[in-house]
Amino acid sequence: MEISLEEALKLHREGKAIFLDARSKVDYNQGHIKGALSVPAQDFDSVWSEVEPKISRQSLIVTYCDGMACSLSKDLAVALIMRGYDNVKVLANGWTKWLKANGPIEAIQMHSK
Repeated sequence: MEISLEEALKLHREGKAIFLDARSKVDYNQGHIKGALSVPAQDFDSVWSEVEPKISRQSLIVTYCDGMACSLSKDLAVALIMRGYDNVKVLANGWTKWLKANGPIEAIQMHSK
């Protein structure tokens, strides 16, 4: 189920996969893989209804979180497979690896009043 960084970068560059960030919304807002959708694994049931329409069952999905011990991306992958998504890959320690490889990233700008 795991995918290599090289393969993930290639899929991202070619637009052939949907990336799902399994980290918290706060971490996602501070920075994430460009174009990734926020699906915090711990809040899966509450956020899934707004994300589900954006993903077809045929899509290749890559989940990621951060840190070698982080299991959120695997938890998210299992939740997706249980809902009938067959083409799911996990980029282990994805955020750290992506940053080190200078993969495209973006952040949500938080405006304070």
